[in-house]
Amino acid sequence: MKRSNIAIAALAAALSASSVAAADKWSDQFPHIKNTGDIPGECSYESMSQKDYSGRTLTISTHAVPVMGEPTALHAEQFSKLTGAKVDVIHSPAGDLYSKAMIPFQAGQAPYDIVFGFSNFIRDWMAYLEPVPEEYVNMRQMQDVTKSHIDVASWDGQMMQYPIDGDRHYLKYRKDVIDNPEMQAKYKAETGNDLRVPQTWKEYAEIASFFNGWDWDGDGEVEYGSAEVMKKDDLMYAAFFSRSVAYSKNPNTPGGFFFDLDTIGLKQPATFRQAASTLASVMRSTPSVVVRRFSASPGMTRLLLPWKTTARSRTKSVRRLCRVPTAFGTAKPALGTKASTRLHTSFGVGLRL
Repeated sequence: MKRSNIAIAALAAALSASSVAAADKWSDQFPHIKNTGDIPGECSYESMSQKDYSGRTLTISTHAVPVMGEPTALHAEQFSKLTGAKVDVIHSPAGDLYSKAMIPFQAGQAPYDIVFGFSNFIRDWMAYLEPVPEEYVNMRQMQDVTKSHIDVASWDGQMMQYPIDGDRHYLKYRKDVIDNPEMQAKYKAETGNDLRVPQTWKEYAEIASFFNGWDWDGDGEVEYGSAEVMKKDDLMYAAFFSRSVAYSKNPNTPGGFFFDLDTIGLKQPATFRQAASTLASVMRSTPSVVVRRFSASPGMTRLLLPWKTTARSRTKSVRRLCRVPTAFGTAKPALGTKASTRLHTSFGVGLRL
């Protein structure tokens, strides 16, 4: 069954974004846009209010709350108020999103009109999805999306996902610790190295190990060396990707990332083993408890490797559970021993056939 206009309209309504704001009549009904007003264009509240989808149902598969699941539910409620459509939102953990859609796809079933998923799902899902229509590929809001994120949402030049969440991995570190002369002297005396923002994944693991398992901020509680995405069967692979990209994909390694297309063998297996080794070593410096996807909260650790995202609720949720330090510094991700590569991931939605 081909996509319906209701799916296209709902997708557009959920993804509206622009730098041009306009005062409008919608702020009272939707207080969260009070500071910006409605955004003129195809995705505006005004445009959506002209649609009448009464008696029609839209079913969406998306993340668990909060993360992307919360804004999905918010937009679903707004779309329902504006158009009269019924919107059913099905929430699943990130680790289940692939199978949640793929199993019914393969069984010839179509339980969802819109599916949320990561860009690495595209090749398997594309046989069951419609490409993003040209009118949405070329719409004004897409002009702000970087080429790198458009590329990862596409296959053979055809956009198969509408990108809604472009992530960038970055490093947070405790400035009050790294700039502390006493800590610098202690680290130098015990390791022979200068305490600084880590420049390589090896140095990152060494600093995490040094600061793990003792009360280095004097609050009477034991702290840890690092916190990363460590939840199994969820997004733990992102921590591996950050390392393997830096070791394996640089200007000296043209072509594909994982496999040699001539031999269908793993490309540069030694670098992947090196990436796995650095990840395993830093895991010994992280708390055993997992706060949602992360292995700890920012104030409890010397280093934190999260990513920037459009879901503000994730940050709020973690902050409620932790002791936040007085100052954080930020830096690009630690690098492999070769050339640097910044990792971009993409999260998008697809329209079923």
